[in-house]
Amino acid sequence: MNKYNDNSDNCKSGDNRKPEAYDPTGDNCKPEACAPCGTPGITVKRRNLPHWHSERCIQFVTFHLADSLPAAVREDLQAMKDYFKKQNPEPWSEETKSRFNRMFPLIINNYLDAGYGSCCLKSADCSRIMKNALEYFDGERYLIHSYVIMPNHVHVLVELTGTHDLSQICKSWKNFSALQINRLLGNTGKLWHHESWDRIIRNEHHYNNVVAYIEKNINQGGVIWR
Repeated sequence: MNKYNDNSDNCKSGDNRKPEAYDPTGDNCKPEACAPCGTPGITVKRRNLPHWHSERCIQFVTFHLADSLPAAVREDLQAMKDYFKKQNPEPWSEETKSRFNRMFPLIINNYLDAGYGSCCLKSADCSRIMKNALEYFDGERYLIHSYVIMPNHVHVLVELTGTHDLSQICKSWKNFSALQINRLLGNTGKLWHHESWDRIIRNEHHYNNVVAYIEKNINQGGVIWR
């Protein structure tokens, strides 16, 4: 059953709280070395963050509002990326790639947990729109194992079931919710940050870690969850 909480105090623009570091991936297995869910074929889609895709597997995905990372934080992250690349000239080993790919999603997630930006998803009306977007094709194009809508970001543990890959699914979630939320708030422009980040679930231990991470988010300010 979906739950509703009013956790607006957890979302303050410019809040300097630094949440405890936590790695939601919870598994050190290299993506290239694993065949998750018994599926041998994995492709990688890449913009700035890694996106691992495999048919009929369970994935953990996070996406966040466009204003949830302040400009100064975005600049710091870019500087960190540039420094990492300077210290580790390409071509990279698989170990270096893995280190780079794990480092920045974790840092971003810690900032998200600190509660920056407008946090419009703390609104019951906005969060219900997001809930409806997530659940619209649940059981048809995918199976949602668990999710939590936070004031400025969303975590979803989802199993792919057909020909739609996670990029297509996330795009539909974002497009539908952005149209409806902007209309509700009388806003125009970009609601969501262009990036999402995701991890294929490697094993039962990894799955349990992600479930525990979602539960932790629920306890720390979840608005709607299942």
